[in-house]
Amino acid sequence: MTASELMASYCVVVNKGSGVLVNAMSQDYSYVLTARHVLTEANAKLVVTDVQGRELKVLSVLNHTDQSHSDTYDCAVIQVEYIPTVAQQSFPASSLPDMAPLKLVGFPGTERGSTDPMKVQDGHMTSVRDHLIVFTVSGTPGKDAIEGMSGGGIYHVANERPYLVGVEFGMDSINKHQQYGRVQCQGLVRFEEIIEANNKAPIIPAYLECFSRLREQIFSFMLLIKILLLV
Repeated sequence: MTASELMASYCVVVNKGSGVLVNAMSQDYSYVLTARHVLTEANAKLVVTDVQGRELKVLSVLNHTDQSHSDTYDCAVIQVEYIPTVAQQSFPASSLPDMAPLKLVGFPGTERGSTDPMKVQDGHMTSVRDHLIVFTVSGTPGKDAIEGMSGGGIYHVANERPYLVGVEFGMDSINKHQQYGRVQCQGLVRFEEIIEANNKAPIIPAYLECFSRLREQIFSFMLLIKILLLV
């Protein structure tokens, strides 16, 4: 799969916002990372669908046990049914090089009725402070073009491989006259804090995900060798 196809396969719709699928160190569930403000209070009203329009079964919504965390950070974690095809790889926001190229993947509200509702916004990292990423979007789009992408994944693509670095949650200004071209994103650390507070399985680290895929390839290779030996 291409980098674009991989990013698309992990992108989901969460109500009127967006979200991103990630692996858990468990085969009982997967996670959707999103912005907290896109969730409704009642779990029964929460609808999560993948890029193909298929609804995912929601198991629970994880809230941090410390209310101050929820008050400070606009991020949420949703437990969904186990998705075995997710092979997300991540990259720490603090390790991003200056002006690193980034991509925002999500479902803007203005495109929900189109035949291609998922969009990718290109740009670069402007700053990273305390795991808060400021992302400058190419073309300086206004809030209307970004709205609905809240909760979408932010990726750094290297060697044709997308690495998840954070989740977008809003414009980089409270002044509506300055809400053009810059968005804020939480690094993955904030979501890991929610998961840890709930004593749930951690997100699979990138190096373990790489090993799991390598293991599958080794198994296939050994199976091929056995078949050839029997011929």
